[in-house]
Amino acid sequence: MIGKDVNLNIVEVKSPDLDAQLVAENIAGQLERRISFRRAMKQCMQKTMKMGALGIKTSVSGRLGGADMARTEFYKEGTIPLQTFKS
Repeated sequence: MIGKDVNLNIVEVKSPDLDAQLVAENIAGQLERRISFRRAMKQCMQKTMKMGALGIKTSVSGRLGGADMARTEFYKEGTIPLQTFKS
């Protein structure tokens, strides 16, 4: 195709509900399917906390719910230290 060798490294994620990137993609996919943003965020937060996370903070911004003016909404649950990575 391009004349060079292509190397792929595939890493299996054991618990996708604890991976921030996958949780964000899940919320984005639900928003694309026209599911309410509050419902999508709260469901993902509950799943993540059930899987054993100590805390989670989600934020969604834009024209939420088809509103004329854009805004940002966030929800947080559990402990989310802002000064340290260890919690």
